[in-house]
Amino acid sequence: MHRRFAFAALVIFVAAIVAFGLPLGFVTSHLIRNEIMRDADQQAVTIANVMDQRARAGATLDRGAVDALASATRLVEIQTTDGEPATITRPRPSGPIVWSRRVTTEAGAGVRVGVTGDEISHRTRRVWLVVIALAAAGLVFASVVAVLVARRTSRPFVALADTARRLGHGDFSARAPTTSGIRELDDTAHALNHSAERIGQLVAAERRFTMDASHQLRTPLTALLIRLEEIATTNNLTVAHHEAHAGMRHADQLLESITDLLAAARPQHPDTITALVDVEQLVRDHARLYEPRLRRAERHITIDTSGTTTIRSHPAPIGQAVDVLLDNAVVHGHGHVNIDVEELDAHVRIRVSDQGPTPPHRDNNARHGLLLARTLIGALGGHLTPLTTPHTTYEILLPTNRPTPPSAPATASPVQQAVAAEPPVASGLT
Repeated sequence: MHRRFAFAALVIFVAAIVAFGLPLGFVTSHLIRNEIMRDADQQAVTIANVMDQRARAGATLDRGAVDALASATRLVEIQTTDGEPATITRPRPSGPIVWSRRVTTEAGAGVRVGVTGDEISHRTRRVWLVVIALAAAGLVFASVVAVLVARRTSRPFVALADTARRLGHGDFSARAPTTSGIRELDDTAHALNHSAERIGQLVAAERRFTMDASHQLRTPLTALLIRLEEIATTNNLTVAHHEAHAGMRHADQLLESITDLLAAARPQHPDTITALVDVEQLVRDHARLYEPRLRRAERHITIDTSGTTTIRSHPAPIGQAVDVLLDNAVVHGHGHVNIDVEELDAHVRIRVSDQGPTPPHRDNNARHGLLLARTLIGALGGHLTPLTTPHTTYEILLPTNRPTPPSAPATASPVQQAVAAEPPVASGLT
């Protein structure tokens, strides 16, 4: 691109030379010719004056005096009083001669000075050589300036093209410079940067949703498979009926998880999604999903509550975070799982622990799950932290945000409604 800019600048400069240099050369040549002829006229006047002075003194004008008064390259012609011309200076040249105006002395003689064509051509050629030299120097200077300006001017375009190329290859952190000084180019760069930011956000949200979905949907799918296996291996119609209801409950949980993940992927205002939530009941509903897996491993869940556990919040992020902690306790923990739900001054605390030693994060799924849970709880104004205890323990602190007095009854989630509709069965939850 900079070559095109440089070529355009050179074309403009050559056009300027043609438009101004040629007329300047012709005008200067004409001025030089006029100057030569004025000088010849002045020499003729000078010779005529000298002839008059010598005539008054009774002397004549010899050739030596004329040579001293006229230029060495010029011809002096004096016409006598009888009208006969007499060239008393140098031999008449073979080329063309341009004569000055005729000057008459007091005695009636005429004097004129002739300028040879060689003298005029020589002076004119010098003028044209100067014009050509200046044009050549200007062309070299213009070439250097054109290349520098072209590179400087094309640099923002190159950067814009490079940014677009990086975006095309998936690098959404690429940004085009917006300080080129060219308004249209800067507007284009601003629009491209805004598009890159929006595309990057959409791609990041898609990737985040994919990771969240792969982690959060694993538990209800596993629970659903367990229920289906129970149905496939039992001949007891009552047990099959119970397991079918439990499988439907897990399917509802699966749908709810998908809905929650989609809602979390869209920006929403917190005030539009809050409701009164019974944290104890929410924890019990989500804990029931893990009971079959724990029962197979001869483990169980214990839930202890203390105080009022109703808060104003959104139930979906709380349920997702509880699922993450329970999944880690079931997959990576040991022994029985204990959940404590307790009311504090302005918070409700949820502690999830198992009887295994405090471990480091064992795999990428565990790390991602805890990061997701911490993000969800943080969006509600709460905190999720690991505790330094002999056993693996995580604590969730949720702000109550309860109105005084409560303006609406607690809203039951789809999982809570499904659990409430289920007939009572023997469970390991206490």
